[in-house]
Amino acid sequence: MRSHAVLIGYSARGRVVLSTLYAGGHATDFTIVDSDPERVVQAGVDGVRAVAGEGWRLDVLWSAGVHTSDHIVVAVTDDALALRITSVVRSLNEAATITTLVHSTQLRELIEYLGADHVLVADRVGEWALEMDGPVCDHLPELEWSVLERAAATWKASARLLEKPSR
Repeated sequence: MRSHAVLIGYSARGRVVLSTLYAGGHATDFTIVDSDPERVVQAGVDGVRAVAGEGWRLDVLWSAGVHTSDHIVVAVTDDALALRITSVVRSLNEAATITTLVHSTQLRELIEYLGADHVLVADRVGEWALEMDGPVCDHLPELEWSVLERAAATWKASARLLEKPSR
């Protein structure tokens, strides 16, 4: 059975949550949403479908399939933006399980009120993944990559695009 997940913010912590969902059999298909062009290219290099754009925009979320997704992970670096995205995502999909990562523990109740089913403090994501008994999946990209590895991957992806012959 196909189960779709959308990760908004292609961060290392967000990828931990996504890989845990995959390893636990909760999601089999993924789409990434990120406003950083380098992260969008990295997702493509990693073999993951990506949509470029702001995670709060309805057109971007719709293109990513948030409205029909089973799981949505909000893993942006700004807590205020995480609040906004969680609210918009819930308005598009009342049935999805939404997991929102935040930096401040004080926002838990508000984010739950806005629609998150699970609120994880960013520093505790690794502990949460271990509690889920789901090993980090080898099929997803490395959870962390160095700046040099990321730059090399971006360069290689750009070079491949330039090498394609025009028709």
